[in-house]
Amino acid sequence: MPIYNIVFCAILFFLIGVFFASIKINFLIIIFIAVFLAVLFLLISYFLNSSPPAGDPGRSNRFQDLRDKAILELLFSTGLRVSELCALDRDSIDLDKGMFSVRGKGSKIRVVFISDSARDVLKEYLKERKDIDPALFVRDSKSPNKEEKLQLTPRSVQRIIKKYAVKAGISKKVTPHWLRHSFATDLLRNGADLRSVQMMLGHANISTTQIYTHFTDKQLEDIHKKFHSGNR
Repeated sequence: MPIYNIVFCAILFFLIGVFFASIKINFLIIIFIAVFLAVLFLLISYFLNSSPPAGDPGRSNRFQDLRDKAILELLFSTGLRVSELCALDRDSIDLDKGMFSVRGKGSKIRVVFISDSARDVLKEYLKERKDIDPALFVRDSKSPNKEEKLQLTPRSVQRIIKKYAVKAGISKKVTPHWLRHSFATDLLRNGADLRSVQMMLGHANISTTQIYTHFTDKQLEDIHKKFHSGNR
């Protein structure tokens, strides 16, 4: 309880006692009236000083759901590194064209492409934004008009991905880089050439990209074992 409330109650007791003593009212009645008024004051003070719930919980949940979905869709759609994702600004993405440039390792710039599903959820997410932060992905703000840094960090994105992996019942460790692996493997599995995948991932050396071929090689081996007549 704030000290000024205690002081006020003490003064109130004193003044009430002096007033009713002067008109010769029963002492117990004086005490009852004083206590009643003091409690009434404390209740009014409590409700006036209590902070209302910050923001709209429904809006906050929708904002986080859209943001998280946009992060997952964009990572799988583009193969971005988590550091590249977190460095994106709202103005850096052209949703109408479905592509944008990103500065990767060694300050090398490459073009990445957005899937239709990623573009749709990004549009919904950006419509839900109320803040003025230029970063593309931000935490929800209780004071959207206040100039505060809201940009998500790579660690924040890692926690978001881990949360959804647990929800999905995935027992093994899932990271942003795991989605980058999935992006490359998906392209190679569906017939993309290694050089194109290298450019989309921003690898300096094609030998780095060749790591992902091990995943598709294993699938080809399984298909060979299953369907080649020499294995029957």
